[in-house]
Amino acid sequence: MKKTPREKAVEAIQLVVEKKSFSNIVVNEFIHQENWSKEDTNLFVNIVYGTLDQMMRLEGYLGILSKRPVKKMQPQIKYILLASIYQMLNFDRIPDFAIVNEAVKITKKTNHSASGFVNGILRNFARQKDDLAKRMVPSQSLESLSLHYSYPKWIIHEMIAYYGHGATLNILEINKQRPDLFLRCNLLKCKPNELIHSLKIDGIIVEQTQWIPEALKLIESERHLMKSKAYLNGWFQIQSLGSMMAVDILDPVPGEKIFDMAAAPGGKSIFMAERMKNTGEILAGDLSVKRLNQLKGHIDRMGISNIITKVHDATVVEHSFTNSFDKVLLDAPCSSLGMIRRKPEIKYAHKNKEQLIEISKIQKEMLRTASKYVKPGGVILYSTCTMLPYENEDVVMEFLEKESEFMLDGEGMKFLNPTIHENFDGFFIAKIRRLEQ
Repeated sequence: MKKTPREKAVEAIQLVVEKKSFSNIVVNEFIHQENWSKEDTNLFVNIVYGTLDQMMRLEGYLGILSKRPVKKMQPQIKYILLASIYQMLNFDRIPDFAIVNEAVKITKKTNHSASGFVNGILRNFARQKDDLAKRMVPSQSLESLSLHYSYPKWIIHEMIAYYGHGATLNILEINKQRPDLFLRCNLLKCKPNELIHSLKIDGIIVEQTQWIPEALKLIESERHLMKSKAYLNGWFQIQSLGSMMAVDILDPVPGEKIFDMAAAPGGKSIFMAERMKNTGEILAGDLSVKRLNQLKGHIDRMGISNIITKVHDATVVEHSFTNSFDKVLLDAPCSSLGMIRRKPEIKYAHKNKEQLIEISKIQKEMLRTASKYVKPGGVILYSTCTMLPYENEDVVMEFLEKESEFMLDGEGMKFLNPTIHENFDGFFIAKIRRLEQ
């Protein structure tokens, strides 16, 4: 029997939390496998992302309602309850009894004996939810803000220390909103107006943006983007504006030799290839064979011929690459705190600031390695999708203090803040030039 969007949403949530999968990948894979209506797709997406985003708050409610500790609940039962509580709090047009009945049906399919427990918890929540919600009204205390916004206390503490209290609240508020989706037009195959027309035929409405000439913002879609004729023909790739901006600032030109040191999933490499009009050479390196194979699939679909892929450890110097590249792009592995709107599970991935410091040590190694590869007069573009200084300006400034033949170039360091730069995720970009010898 075909599973409902609510059932699939519970499966997706469990996969993200228990198997540490990325929510955006899981959501796209589930949607691609189903033939849901627009309404069912939206329901599925809203339940998954909403439940993940409010996980700590929802667990707080569940902890009040249940005598059984939340951590000791069977995972599937816990996620049925959390997803149902999320719906009862946020879906005004769906009656509580309908949400409860659907949750009980889902439970009976896999664990009939737990259906009474689920029914009791959710009916109890329906009676008490207004009073319980009043307990969650945030005060200025760290404990209260943590519970209300579903953020670990240490992240809020670090953000307040860096941005200030008011700016931090603005970031927390904007991260509650679902982000817009952006496409990058492949100018090797079509013009933006041709892509807009092709997508419109498939019931997908997009519009151009002011930031990047190739960037299109998704306005409305009657079908999944990756099932469109334009996608299958390689006319576009889904990519965030921050990721596009990194390439735009690096400014690859035809004929150059460029190394993308941590390339997968490959959006930046392919964008550079398009800007270089399939000339020159791009070496796309990554540690993951699986992700490089996925990149090769995108390369074929997009009609790219100037990218070579290589399994490569960006922390280890490969001496044959010394002084070999006009430009080096290092999109460093990071905590991804700037991507919380797209992957809300990121909030719970790190336990403390010290883990970010450990990540920064790897970033510093990678940047030192990048410095060996770029030619005199060449450029390194260092970028992350995170929002705290340990992985951003601290890494760059320490590098510049130790390496006298490098300096900031152009705008130097650019931080894209979603509360200031509309439609952008939190993103950091530093353009570093090696001096001529």
